[in-house]
Amino acid sequence: MKNLYSKLPVSLSMALLLSAMPIATAQELPAPSRTLQVANYLRDMAFATIVPGLSGLRTVAKNGVEIIALRISPQNFKFGLATQSVEEGERVEVMGARESAQVAFNGGFFSIAASGRKFPVGLLINKDIRSSSRWKKAGGYLVFQDGNISIVPTRQNKVPEGETILQSKPTLIEPGGKWAMNTNSGGSKNRTLVCNTAKGDVIVMVVIGGGMSLFEAGWLMRSSEVGGVFDCDSALAMDGGSSTQIWVKDRPDLSFTGNAAVHNSVFIVQQQSGQ
Repeated sequence: MKNLYSKLPVSLSMALLLSAMPIATAQELPAPSRTLQVANYLRDMAFATIVPGLSGLRTVAKNGVEIIALRISPQNFKFGLATQSVEEGERVEVMGARESAQVAFNGGFFSIAASGRKFPVGLLINKDIRSSSRWKKAGGYLVFQDGNISIVPTRQNKVPEGETILQSKPTLIEPGGKWAMNTNSGGSKNRTLVCNTAKGDVIVMVVIGGGMSLFEAGWLMRSSEVGGVFDCDSALAMDGGSSTQIWVKDRPDLSFTGNAAVHNSVFIVQQQSGQ
């Protein structure tokens, strides 16, 4: 059989050959080995009840990665977004206490002006007040509506409806359980991830200790069938690295202070009877 590309210019021949090759998708990549090591520890741990509708766990894997995870029932808790009350930012425990919250964790990205004032990066609308512009392609939206949260990918090309919207990146799992990561090239850092599970709960996971890449940490949010743990229907990464922090009221064992004050935080408060 003659080579179909033999009479074509070399550059065009290579382009056609490459286009004919199967392209590996994120789904086809194997579960990261560091993820599997951590997953083995998480599967042996049980969430312990903190208050009705809220449970937590903390574990350290043999590879040094430490995980704090919370399971939250939206039937028992309402979600809100708090922002700094001073220009240099605040720790999440300060914001959480001010909101009479049960839990608070770091939210979206921010930058620092020459004056030292911190300001949000990516879209932030809090109670219908817009304070920053959106990324047109990156990440996804954490949408707050009637005390619940949902995750909407930015690529849908329009801002979803919601009284409060926080844009962050990347989207790890798109609604419907679709794995959205296509590279494991990122470094190991502290991480904060949030997800809606297939059963309707919310998982907040903080990675500390040795840290993980976003690909490795995000894979933990997937189902056990592919090497994950939490069976998330959708998942979004919050700001990470030095911003990573979580506060659980009266539970220092499930809290992590982090290394920097932040501009905003996500918090939960208990639903009042009748709401």
